[in-house]
Amino acid sequence: MVGETDQGHGRPALAVASGSVLAGFGNHRSDLDLLVLVENDRLTRFPIQSHEHGTLIDVNIRQASAVRDRSARLRDGSWPCFDTVTQDAWNHRRRTIKTATRLALGLKLIVSEPWETWHAGLREPWLVRVVEQWWTVEAHRLARAAGLLAGERPAVAAIRGREAVVAALNARAAVAGQIYFTEKWIGEKLRAVSDDALGLLREVLAPPLSPAARVARCLDLVQELTGPVSYGGTTPHTPETAPPLVGGRPPTPPGTALMRRCTQCCAGRRA
Repeated sequence: MVGETDQGHGRPALAVASGSVLAGFGNHRSDLDLLVLVENDRLTRFPIQSHEHGTLIDVNIRQASAVRDRSARLRDGSWPCFDTVTQDAWNHRRRTIKTATRLALGLKLIVSEPWETWHAGLREPWLVRVVEQWWTVEAHRLARAAGLLAGERPAVAAIRGREAVVAALNARAAVAGQIYFTEKWIGEKLRAVSDDALGLLREVLAPPLSPAARVARCLDLVQELTGPVSYGGTTPHTPETAPPLVGGRPPTPPGTALMRRCTQCCAGRRA
């Protein structure tokens, strides 16, 4: 893995082995991920695949200063707000969180100061808060889409409802310390923290006999798991009136107008 860090783009400031294998969720078919940060102002993101020793290694070389600055905005910025709820901005934040969590959970192979201190800062509680917040907002966004689709496209609405519950369960797992960002491992995350919500996951993954009933059930589960917010156009609960989120903190549910903007692509493009 260390040998793969030298790709001719400059001396690595930080190289981290990461991914599902390092998180404890991978299997014999999983690839190995290598994130390499270099101090090279001409580089933004450069992916390379290697097959050394018969193992697929995904090498991603990033500009160190750009990764540092984006992570700082995750830590210090307010989100979501109107100027960030666009499809591009949403995807950008998702990619930034994925990079930050993989770096935080990864195994350091090469590091030098000041990057060692910076890397240690990724393992502080703020990143748990950011991951939990992302999945909580995703749960409400997808639930809103399910509510909008329920009348005319109940089968599609049931899919969005299922995705909303999976997002809410990812928020729950994050509170318990499972911040690995890939949602498909939610079952393993819940199992790792001995969470009894595995039963809910099995329930929503099963094909619904009645899509309409499944939508209603999923909307109830999202509110139960993350705190209530209105999906029908009325004023959502305030942090003072909402029940505690898992982990004891009250949620700050997005406003109705904001959620309407959040779900425009979800109800249309993804359907």
